[in-house]
Amino acid sequence: DGLLGAGMMDLSNAVFDASTSSLLIPPRGTADGAFLDSKANPEFIALPLFKGDMQMPYIDITIHGKTRTFLIDTGAGPNSLEPDFAAELNLPKDSEGGSLDGAGGSKVENIHRVIARDNLIGGKVCPGELPYFVFAVRAKVILPESKSFGGILGIKTLAALGAFVDLGSYSLIVPAKFAAKEVMPSSP
Repeated sequence: DGLLGAGMMDLSNAVFDASTSSLLIPPRGTADGAFLDSKANPEFIALPLFKGDMQMPYIDITIHGKTRTFLIDTGAGPNSLEPDFAAELNLPKDSEGGSLDGAGGSKVENIHRVIARDNLIGGKVCPGELPYFVFAVRAKVILPESKSFGGILGIKTLAALGAFVDLGSYSLIVPAKFAAKEVMPSSP
């Protein structure tokens, strides 16, 4: 019936709990970092997010040593890679010829899926291997000049991580069990 956007969630300091698909909205007047403060213990890692156009949350992801900026999209199921980034990574196709339904009845045809084994989210979280569908995101994406768009981090990965998207502190909060054992090299 409608869309509750990141701008509204930002104004209300909302937190999206990916493991339960719940939107947590604190009482009016709650401090920006209140949820993050409640998770400030060794069991969690807080990763800073970039605030993009229309308050959309972004995070850097390093795949096979190459870093790009990804939109965190709680409305998207799977992850995606931009075709130019997928070509640069030279990942073998896992499947091809599929389609995905998107917002507003849009559909993307003739896509393929790749599996990336070396992923590092926010420089600190290593989720293991992740599937990505390769297609060009048609939405308007405005990033800081120094950033390059890599794709979308979808709800399936966020849920598997048990992550919280905290728009009060613009942080992605992840259980510490996903902490990278050693930091992989990243490219600028």
